[in-house]
Amino acid sequence: MAVTASLHRRLLVTAGIVTVAFTLLAATGLEQAFRRSAIAAERDRLRGQVHTLLAAMRVGEKGIRPGASLPEPRFARPGSGLYAWVLTPEGGQVWHSRSAIGQSLPAPEWVTPGTVRFRHSDGRFRMDYGVSWEPLSGPTRRFSITLIAGDEAYRASIAGFRRTLWAWMSVGCAGLLLALWLTLRWGLAPLRRVTAEVDAMHRGWRDRLGGHHPREIAVLTDNINRLADGERERTRRYRETLDNLAHSLKTPLAVIRGALASRTPADLDAAAEQITRIDRQIEYHVRRSGAGRLEGGGRTAVAPVIHRLARALHHARLERDVELQVHCPDGLWYAGTEDDLMEMLGNILDNAWRYGAGHVAVTAADDGGGRRIRIDVDDNGPGIAADVREAALTRGRRLDTGGDGQGIGLAVVRELAGQAGGTLALDGAPELGGTRVTLILPGGEDG
Repeated sequence: MAVTASLHRRLLVTAGIVTVAFTLLAATGLEQAFRRSAIAAERDRLRGQVHTLLAAMRVGEKGIRPGASLPEPRFARPGSGLYAWVLTPEGGQVWHSRSAIGQSLPAPEWVTPGTVRFRHSDGRFRMDYGVSWEPLSGPTRRFSITLIAGDEAYRASIAGFRRTLWAWMSVGCAGLLLALWLTLRWGLAPLRRVTAEVDAMHRGWRDRLGGHHPREIAVLTDNINRLADGERERTRRYRETLDNLAHSLKTPLAVIRGALASRTPADLDAAAEQITRIDRQIEYHVRRSGAGRLEGGGRTAVAPVIHRLARALHHARLERDVELQVHCPDGLWYAGTEDDLMEMLGNILDNAWRYGAGHVAVTAADDGGGRRIRIDVDDNGPGIAADVREAALTRGRRLDTGGDGQGIGLAVVRELAGQAGGTLALDGAPELGGTRVTLILPGGEDG
């Protein structure tokens, strides 16, 4: 059977891909947000420089001139990276800062009053600010201020933020992956435990899965346990069926063996009857092995079954001269199939024949207005002590270890009687002094 990738590895790889992708997206988004924030800060900084120039501006008949000293010292230092120009509507330069000495204004642009243009290109930030100056006396002056600043500090801050961001995001991603790995190991631990238990069942070290599992897995383990229980029950039933079949064939085979030895017409007829019985027994046990219970429906006359079994036992055990007394009315019926009744009575009579001292009595009578029948089988053997009678009804337990047999005859009868709704009991035979086997079965009322 091909082995697919483990569930733990599949979940871990999937979670890892999602985590790394989320980390990349989050880091990229944070970097872009910081970049926009830094650009907005540069725009606000240049706007503040414009307001500083306007505060120091002097407008008179001689034109537009800022004061001698400006609050921002970089305007007075050539090559400082911060430059300022004042342009007229005609595009002419009426003033520039000392820092702009030797610098040319790229693409001079005059903007209308109230207009602000801000851009970032070619490693520089540029702001064009339109102004309309209305003095207390004199005409209104219109001009625009252009500021240009280098973006070195901006790029340095972006680079520093990027390094810090990716370092922490890498640590966070690694920590999250470790947490996911630990969580998956903890979460999938019940599956590993179930796998070990199933392997133990396969090796025969245990019969069922444990009962302490999470709710989601308990459904699976319960179904596996039911499947295992059903398989064990079927195996047990098949094994018992084979035992029962072997036990039920002993008497017919003994009859056939005796008939082949004597070869008299009567014995050969008896052998033919037993062959038919063997065929029926095999069919009966095959049906029972699949059904696991007695077949319902029908009814069987008790007396003919008793006499037929008696004839078979007489032929099977020629070495034993047994006197049989049968007291059974012709109108007594058992509510079940003939095969079931023959299986039960055959085992009881076989034990009586084997362990009795030559005298067996069978008494069958109605015991409940047609709804129940009672069959007593007495023998004059040594009997069964009261303290071992339950053992005698247990499958595989034999009280006479020296004789033949498997110790399942009476156990089979008790199982069949219980499935039919009846009982089996052992007691002492009051008249013959041996063992009395009492079989209570549902009766089939004479219609």
